[in-house]
Parts: sequence; C-alpha cells; structure tokens
Amino acid sequence: TYGPFQDFSVGSAWKYGSDTVVVATAQFGDTHICFDSRWTSRNKLIEVCMYRYPQEEEAEHQIPEGVIEKDIVLNEGTGYELPGKITMPADAAEGSLPAALLIVGTGANDMDHTAGVTHSYRDLAWDLAEKGIATLRYDKRTHLYGKEWEAPTMENMTVDWEIIDDAAAAFEMLKSQPEVDENRIYCIGHSLGGLIMPRIDERIGNAFQGYVLIAVPDRSWQEAAYDQYMNYGLAGAGSDNEIYSMASMLEAELKTINKKLDSYSDEDLMSQNMLGMPGYYWKDLNSFDYIAAYEATDKPMLILQGESDYQIQYEVDFEGWQKKMEGHDNCTCILYENLNHLLLPSGGCFRYSYKEYDMPAHVPEQVIQDIAGLIG
Repeated sequence: TYGPFQDFSVGSAWKYGSDTVVVATAQFGDTHICFDSRWTSRNKLIEVCMYRYPQEEEAEHQIPEGVIEKDIVLNEGTGYELPGKITMPADAAEGSLPAALLIVGTGANDMDHTAGVTHSYRDLAWDLAEKGIATLRYDKRTHLYGKEWEAPTMENMTVDWEIIDDAAAAFEMLKSQPEVDENRIYCIGHSLGGLIMPRIDERIGNAFQGYVLIAVPDRSWQEAAYDQYMNYGLAGAGSDNEIYSMASMLEAELKTINKKLDSYSDEDLMSQNMLGMPGYYWKDLNSFDYIAAYEATDKPMLILQGESDYQIQYEVDFEGWQKKMEGHDNCTCILYENLNHLLLPSGGCFRYSYKEYDMPAHVPEQVIQDIAGLIG
C-alpha cells in the first residue's frame, strides 16, 4: 500500500501494568508506520497495533474547504490576554449562524484540547462549521499563566479566575460576530468545563440556549477527582504500604472537602492542600450547585460520554445522569461504544491510558451529527 520496505527501528519500551509495550517505526517508501507491540512478562506477544506516523497524518489533516478561521485575542490589553479562534462557514450571511462556545476541561489545556497528537476541539470546530455552526475556542488561562498557581492567592484560586471570567469574555466576542445569531448560542463543555456551564450561564445573564456536556460527572467534582486518584492516579506510587497510606490520606481529604470546609478560615484553607488544590479553591468551586441547576433547567441538553472513558467512568456518572434526567424531555443522553474521554476512537496497545493519545485519532462523524442536531 505504501511502497517498498525501507527501514525498521525500535524507539522505546514502556511498562504497561505487568506488560511491556515496545514502540517501533517502519518506513515504506516515503511513509512511516508506527508498530506498537505488547508483550507479557514472559515475552509472549499479545498484540500488534499499526498506524500512520502522527506528523505525517497531521500534515494531511487540513481545514475543510469552505471553512474559515479567524484569530482572536481575549482580554486584550489586560494581564491575561488569551489567543483563540472563531471558526465558521466561509459564505455565512449576516445573523444566520447558530454558534457554540467551547469550554475545555480540567488542566492547563490549549484551545484545541490537545492531548498527545490529538486535537478534539479543533475537530469539533472544523466539522461543526461544515454543518453551518460557528464556534469560538481559546487557550485556557492556566495554559499560559500557570505560574500564577505556583504561588496561589485567594484571587487566582477561584473558578472565576480559572474559567468563568474568560468564558464570559469569549461569549461576548462570539455574540458580536456579524454572522452569528446572538439568540442561538450554545455552550459545549468537557469534564470540569462542562460541569460549571450553568455558573458561566448565570454570569452572562442566562443567555446560552442549551448545553452539550462531554464526559461530565453527575456529582461533585471532588468525588470524581477522588475516583480518578484511586483508579489510576496511584499507579506506580510505590510499595503496597505507601499506596495504602496515600489512599487513606486522599480519603481524609475528600471527607474534609465534603464536610468541614466551613470550619476553616479562608486563610487556613489557602494553606490546606486537598486533592491537589488548596481548600479555598474547593470552597469556591462548591459555592454553586451545578447538578441542581441542570436538573432545574428546561434548556436543551445533550449529555455525551465514551464507553472507553477511563477517567470518568460511565457506569457511575453517565448512568447517574440517565437516572437524574428521567422524565426531562429537554435532555438526551448518548453513550458511544469504543470512544474515550475526549470522544476519540479508543484503541492501540496503550488503550485506557494517557499514552493512547499518542496515536492519531479524530472525533467521529456520529458525534458531530448528534451535536449539530441539537444546535443546528
């Protein structure tokens, strides 16, 4: 398919549980193919996974014909300028387009929600534009100004500082685009970014027409964060005794977040680290009841999750949403077989781990159709 065999080289080997994954590359003509192979501790071959070299695949993945992107800057002239992009059909008439604001998830994410070699939010923007929907995406504040969190203060340990201030500015910019119908702007949020969409909506005067939740827990964020630590965050932490000690500490921190934050002063909460963040951050995050807001709204909602999501388990959170939203005609819940936390096809020798994102993947057409069906 790719031409005559030229070369083969082994790059690295990784421990994956009790197995080992060997990463190698073969060259056929001008094309490079990655060969990942997974082996047992007794050197028995389990599987071989092959895919195009990511840089070569990426070079061929270009913005679709008929779609344009405009570079923008949020918070221009302030100390927190953020680059972003507005994506839309090239031939859009004035006031004709429904639109969506894209909110990235937890962590210092860029506007494309880049993970490894994947760019799920860029996929959403390009593919939704092909279906007549404008989007705005931007770098998260912590992506460019993460050093502010190395010396936390009460100002920057708030959800307003982390997400909401910038999301409100992005909404105003999206609404001001001549091609956008300001009465048809939706919000798409991933993980924590999806959980807090009602709080963003409250800031902008409840102007969103509806919500798309991607891999969002149906409970408090600390409960989901605790599960993430317990399910895979302790991997490689050390001996069984060390893991037991860390697990006990995490459980105590969760209990404190759930029950005791009000017993501390704000100054004490800044010095108390719990599940990776100062207690003051958790107090601010939990000052709004996000789940109750979703249960109370009559706005259209789409709740999406991949069955192969190893970070937000569908058996807990997606099924929890299904139960909470029974009888809510405004809400549709969709679970996708073999899609991961970013709604990308799951596979390869590193499935169910972050290194899965080192394999090229794109958001499937069915996901795009489902989102466009709500917004368009």
